[in-house]
This record gives sequence, structure tokens and C-alpha cells, in this order.
Amino acid sequence: MPKIIENVEEKIFDSVVQLISQHGYSAISMRMIAKESGIAVGTLYNYYADKEKLTTTVILQSWLETLECLEEVFEKKISPDEKLERFLETLYHEIVRRKGVGKELMKHSLYGKEKMQEIKGKVKACFMRLIHEIQAQSNQSLCPKYQERVFGTIMLSMVNLITEFESEEEVNIAYIKDIVRKLL
Repeated sequence: MPKIIENVEEKIFDSVVQLISQHGYSAISMRMIAKESGIAVGTLYNYYADKEKLTTTVILQSWLETLECLEEVFEKKISPDEKLERFLETLYHEIVRRKGVGKELMKHSLYGKEKMQEIKGKVKACFMRLIHEIQAQSNQSLCPKYQERVFGTIMLSMVNLITEFESEEEVNIAYIKDIVRKLL
């Protein structure tokens, strides 16, 4: 009788994130992922055809989870300013949770480009709705072309701060919030 493995997808996800953050994409193998996950290599191949498919699936699933968290923030019955703060905190923590996996996969062009663009578009749309709420409340307006650039600035700033000042989470988040307030 086959062994029943609980939370196998979660174990695989955690292992992929851990291994890529420690060794980089090129250095890991399906065998390493299976060992780290505590499952047989054959079992891993039953779930994913190859390393590229597995890592792409992991990062896409991770961003879908991030999108759900951001949507939850957006739906809360709190002020637009509080939503913005929670949105930025959530986005920051979600990027940290991935431990640089997305950045590593981008180096190897393994992002499932169409699907990833769709998810990025949804995250950006969520942020844009938030900007519109804040602007409606404050009677201020930011040029639409600048709104998209604010989102790009936030994403790049977060990744850079996480990389350069990893141990200074509170300062990083406060800095990002301050930048966004000044830009809006």
C-alpha cells in the first residue's frame, strides 16, 4: 500500500524555497528537492515533470497566495490610509517569505511569463484601486502614468531593501510607507 504523505505540496514548496535561497536555481536538482521534502524522487515526478515546471508552479502559487492576502487587506472596513499601510506591510512580508526565489528565477527566465504577468497585473490593479481610494478621500490626483510608476518603484524598493538591509524590517517598512505617502 502506498505511503500517504500529508501536506506534500506544502513540503515541496517549502523545500524549493529553502534550496533555491541557499544554493540558487542552477545548483538544485529534483533529487535534492525530493530529499529535502522527505519524499521519493518518483513521487516528486508524479507531481511535476521537471525542475522548471516545479519552480514555476511554486512561484506562481506563492504569488496567488500573496494576491489573496492583498485582496483581504483591500476588503477590510478600514480607512484608505490604514489599508495602504497594511497593503505595504503585507506585500513586504510576502516578498520576504519567498527568500529571493523570484529574483533567482527571473535570472533564469523561469517565471511562467504569461501567468506571472497576469498575477502582477492583479497585484498592481489592487494597488491602483487603493491609490484611487486615497486620492478620492484627499481630493488630490496623481497623473495616471505616475501611478503605475509608483507601483514599480515600490516593488523595486522593497526587493532592494530586503536584499541590502535584511535585518532592518521595521525601518524598511517605515521607509517604504514614507516614500509612498510623499509620492501620493
